[in-house]
Amino acid sequence: MNTVGKSGFDGGMRNGGSQPKAILDAMTVKDEVLADKADNTVLVKYLRDANFPLIITIQSPWQLPTFADDVDTLKVYHAVTRTVIMTQEIVMGDEGKFPFDIEVPKSLIDVLGEGPNTFIFEVDHYNLDFSYSLDLTLIFDRVAPYNQTPPVKMPDITLVTDANKNTVELELPEYSDFRPGDRVAYWWQASIPEDPWSVPYVGFGEITALPQKLIVPAPVIDGVGDGGVMAVYVLLDKAGNNSPMSDITHIAVALGALPDNLKDPVVPMAADGLINQQDAHDGVVVQVLEFDNWKPTDQLRVTWGNYTSQWRPISDTGRFPQEFSIQASILFAEYGAATAGDKPTQVTYEVRRGTALVGDKSISVVVNLERIGPVDPGPDPEWPDPVNPRLEKVTITGDSGEENHLKDPDDEFEDATLALVVNSTLKENDELTFYWGDEHIQDIDHTVADGEPGVEITKTVSWDVIEARGNDTVPVHYRVQRPGNPNPIRSVNTDVLVEAVGIHPAKPEFLGLAANGWLNCSSIYEDAADREPAVRVQMEDLTQYGLTAGDSVTLHWSAVHGRTGEDPVDGADLDEPIVLDDTTKTGFVWKVPFETNVKQIYDPVNGKPDGRGRVKYSFTLNSRTYESEVQETVVSMHDGRDSCPLRPKP
Repeated sequence: MNTVGKSGFDGGMRNGGSQPKAILDAMTVKDEVLADKADNTVLVKYLRDANFPLIITIQSPWQLPTFADDVDTLKVYHAVTRTVIMTQEIVMGDEGKFPFDIEVPKSLIDVLGEGPNTFIFEVDHYNLDFSYSLDLTLIFDRVAPYNQTPPVKMPDITLVTDANKNTVELELPEYSDFRPGDRVAYWWQASIPEDPWSVPYVGFGEITALPQKLIVPAPVIDGVGDGGVMAVYVLLDKAGNNSPMSDITHIAVALGALPDNLKDPVVPMAADGLINQQDAHDGVVVQVLEFDNWKPTDQLRVTWGNYTSQWRPISDTGRFPQEFSIQASILFAEYGAATAGDKPTQVTYEVRRGTALVGDKSISVVVNLERIGPVDPGPDPEWPDPVNPRLEKVTITGDSGEENHLKDPDDEFEDATLALVVNSTLKENDELTFYWGDEHIQDIDHTVADGEPGVEITKTVSWDVIEARGNDTVPVHYRVQRPGNPNPIRSVNTDVLVEAVGIHPAKPEFLGLAANGWLNCSSIYEDAADREPAVRVQMEDLTQYGLTAGDSVTLHWSAVHGRTGEDPVDGADLDEPIVLDDTTKTGFVWKVPFETNVKQIYDPVNGKPDGRGRVKYSFTLNSRTYESEVQETVVSMHDGRDSCPLRPKP
């Protein structure tokens, strides 16, 4: 229905004050242009969209000219602004142009106000008479509800669970510019895109009364699942204006059987009753044990004192116990740089389904991170490493006088001196223990006495300690323990180059000795099948001295006549180099041939029936030659009448 009436301007002024001869029918618009035919509200797309022109129409012609050259002039106006939309000359025979369509330019629409806008036309007739139309009034409405600002969010609702999911209702709040014909669309989603229309809405309908209940069906709730669900709405007026998306209402949703039978959190490092600096160094974790009714999407977080971790879904690992590492910096911050002694600390884990807290458990653990010795005001850069670089290092000196270098032969078999300036921050009764490598140096523990901080002390490192470790670059350090404090510290290592432990190969052993420890005729054969007479010498495992396959060792045999004195046996000496292989490097038997190097010891003609055999070995390692001790025994190679009888050879 088109609204018509007089536009309010007086056309009579055009012809000397007389009334016009005709009042013409108002222009019309098509029904499709209107959002509401009752009041002629125009759909907003005809006001804004270039693809939808606003057409007003003069349906029927007036009495047109009937003679050639007679001309009527048609003018179409916006009544209030008197803006001419179109001027057209109409002549005889133009009846076919009717209905006559006129497009209202978008440029004009853009400057016209909201609400009623009236359009008329007038005709200047060829006979100098004048006619005008009744009004066509259209309602322009380009302002969305809430005047282009986001509507307020819907009120919060309680946690949605299986127990109440069949009765969930949102509430559309009142708004000041409500008009009959307004509609609402609303959404229930895990996340809302910038354009809510890109995902399905839950409901769409006319607003009848405010506030208005908006039902969310249970299948929709099940489909979206646990949340963090977001609910929004959009208002639409009858002209087709959409409000922006409303502010978001966040709704906690926790479906299914809820977590149950939660266990206390576990801190393995606190099993001994205390979290100390060493625990912080090794790594502190909080464990969450398995509970009933958990879902992979359930989330956990841990609180240590005032620190709270990020939420983490169980599916991150998918197994129990769930472990949360507590960084050393967090432990230190929660304990406090200036704190001393034991400090109880609350440890809690929480379970969340969606955004709903559905359980928690807490315990208290005792923490003692009290620092001793020289420290920075804040956390030391190296903390919680027990090595404190601010402690003075030890100095080791031997008889050679060279610091931190023990040399052969000057320092071999000699004790060394350990010197230390006691750090000035240490206190009386602090306990110092010293370590040669990883071995505690016994008997030199030291308790700091009054007046000792800042003073040098000395201790003796026995040769037994040095020899036990052997030649090496030995890290030497000390540790500081304060009575009642569970956090010992230690110094930086002093690297001591030890080259004082000489290699002293043990003497080889003779095999086949008689009961009196002599070599006699029974000694020259290994067993009944042996046909090569020899003095047999057992060589030890040579790898203990650093020898390996490919290295060479030389064996030395010599003999003297008699049981005393030094009367060499001519022709008896034997020096034989042996190249070691993977078998012989760990020990072997060397045979001194009887007939060429042993038999001549027996010299009855000169009254020398017995003598002494000697064996040793030597080798070179790292450009230095080492020689074993000499093994010596009596050699009595005769049967009382003659030299030892020999078995026939094959």
